[in-house]
Amino acid sequence: MQNSPENISASEENTDAKGRTSKIEAIGIVEFYHPSYSDMDGITKAEQYADDLAEEAHERDSFSYIPFDPVRELRKIRNLSPEENTLPPSEKRKMRRERILEFKKNMMLQKEGIARIINDLVDAVRSSPDLTKEALTSKVMAFAPQYKLTEHNIFLFEYAIEEYADKHAAVEKYRAMYENNADLFEACFGMKPKGKVEVIKGPMTLCFRCFDKTDYAFASSFSKHRGDEKRMAFEDLDFSSISEGVSLGEVKIEELDGTVTIENVSDTESAQIDGYSERVRIHEDQHQLNRLFIPLEAREDRTDLMRRATVSANTREEAIRGLIHGLARYERKYMIDSLPRDEILAYYKDGQDPGAILDTLNDPANSEFYGYAEMSKERFSKILLDIKYLLKHAVSEVFYEGKEDGGKAAVDAEALEVDVSEIRPYVESVFGDEYKADLKMWIGSISALEGKGYERDEIIALLYAEPINSWPKLARRMKPKEIAGSKETEN
Repeated sequence: MQNSPENISASEENTDAKGRTSKIEAIGIVEFYHPSYSDMDGITKAEQYADDLAEEAHERDSFSYIPFDPVRELRKIRNLSPEENTLPPSEKRKMRRERILEFKKNMMLQKEGIARIINDLVDAVRSSPDLTKEALTSKVMAFAPQYKLTEHNIFLFEYAIEEYADKHAAVEKYRAMYENNADLFEACFGMKPKGKVEVIKGPMTLCFRCFDKTDYAFASSFSKHRGDEKRMAFEDLDFSSISEGVSLGEVKIEELDGTVTIENVSDTESAQIDGYSERVRIHEDQHQLNRLFIPLEAREDRTDLMRRATVSANTREEAIRGLIHGLARYERKYMIDSLPRDEILAYYKDGQDPGAILDTLNDPANSEFYGYAEMSKERFSKILLDIKYLLKHAVSEVFYEGKEDGGKAAVDAEALEVDVSEIRPYVESVFGDEYKADLKMWIGSISALEGKGYERDEIIALLYAEPINSWPKLARRMKPKEIAGSKETEN
């Protein structure tokens, strides 16, 4: 167990008035007093190695190649086989170095391959929207051996293809059902348009071009009023005067959820600027396309996060700081970090350069649209209380007494009580200055990839497959295109 008595070093200990040593641990009071706390039962390295061999054997039966699974390969680098563990230390170090180099090579090959497949799928549906799921899946499988795709990789592609097929079918169905643009607008939003409306059908999108700002305001605020004109607020009309376009997650027709975009062309002068209208439409269509390839990032288990914070800390104070900061970033990661990701990809696809994107997202004048951290301030009090609650129920200060054999035994524990006033500065920093720094770093990943010779479409495809917090690492690891195939690039 990671936080067992055997793993506690002197530098990590605190001593109380009773002479007991203590340490902050990611374990709740209930769990502490449960008998299983002291159990050292668990899967051994040998058992894990056997499981890996069995899993690989299964995949050899399933594929004509051996898939590359980064998680499993890293585990194999750390956990040598029983035979390999008998080798001299120098040989084990050499073996690990060689495996790490091979790991990096295979991982980057797979990432580049996934990006290429995404590009091919997007190009395919844009040129031939009616391609079947089977035809699209065959494109994935054609590249699977070359890029050593795992069953999970293929499942994610199949999921995206299934989503595309459903959305494409819905778009075709309702465009045919409502040939009149005004009728389709009413079916989607619950009100006949007051002005002219055009509809542009894409492979999986319906773009409503609204020439009347009231129609645009009504459609763009659908999630608030649900089609009831009486529930439309004045601020929605104000919003229409500064908003150019929006992609919607839902409309009255459930089958069309995630397919509808709206363009504001009530300002006829702007609409007539060469290419302006198309750029807005491409930007909003990109949001809907992004949703197909949003990485299904496995949410980091908060218990693992807390264990790392406590195990790595040398003092009680350091453990508490690490816990609060880690939990604050955890909250932000799943509350707002995915939102700028979508905008960055859409703006970059639209032709914007990284500097202009950063300026747009940081501009105080755009805070109504992109000030995600500001928008979250109303939830700060809940975040503060959630972290306080979690620390009290999932973390304890565990007390140890010496044993006759020289070891230590856990004898008592107290729930970790942290005041909200201690938590607030960390949350404000994470959602404030740290968010701004991270935004600059995320967008800087695009500049780094451009500097390595990658084209815009290649960069978009690469970033599609990664959660935004992984962009900087990906940009560092990618080899410059002009010397691809040369010696390994260092992290």
